[in-house]
Amino acid sequence: MLPVRPPPNFGPVHGVAGVYRSSTPKILPLADRARLVETLGLRTVICAAAEIPRLEWPPEILSVRLPIYKPFLTRGQWRIWRALLAAAERRPMLVHCQVGAERTGILCAHAQIVAGVDPRRVKMDLDRFGEGFWLRGRGHGEDRDTLWASLDALRRTGDVLPDAVVESMLRGCGKSLVGGDVEATIAVLLGGQTTSEPRWRHELQLEEAFRRGRR
Repeated sequence: MLPVRPPPNFGPVHGVAGVYRSSTPKILPLADRARLVETLGLRTVICAAAEIPRLEWPPEILSVRLPIYKPFLTRGQWRIWRALLAAAERRPMLVHCQVGAERTGILCAHAQIVAGVDPRRVKMDLDRFGEGFWLRGRGHGEDRDTLWASLDALRRTGDVLPDAVVESMLRGCGKSLVGGDVEATIAVLLGGQTTSEPRWRHELQLEEAFRRGRR
């Protein structure tokens, strides 16, 4: 039992130790966020929504913004997410977006696949937390098809679909960040900095690159 009421759509990510998911914690006062951090032992908070104002967290928390705009991860996004997952010192971590359904579900599904969770369970969790978006027809069919294809590629090859393939599947999707900025961002994020300007600068560069990719 948590000492505070958690955000909606809160829960552990099945099969991925030390990873939790929820909707945006902005509904919690700072004191309640601090109690949530203490209870779960959080080290990292990952926000998949660019539109959410930056939240204040205790200084020991690494706060990362990894905005997702389409129902897949580009290879650049996947490299960043994979690096964070592989860093044992960054767990426990909380993943959230606005509602904790679609964008959060995409990150969690990729984490589950590489952890060896049965794809049927991955789809069940997507449906459970996604309010039917993925499996019961609320989402666009091409979105679901692209997500399934990306997760299947990850399961078979250890990597997501090439960006060029995804762009051919979803018309109008421009290129996202896949180059040198990714490695620089990983190096800064995993360097132990929590509130310093360089990390925020890299996050802002990352957000701007993904925004350019939407046009």
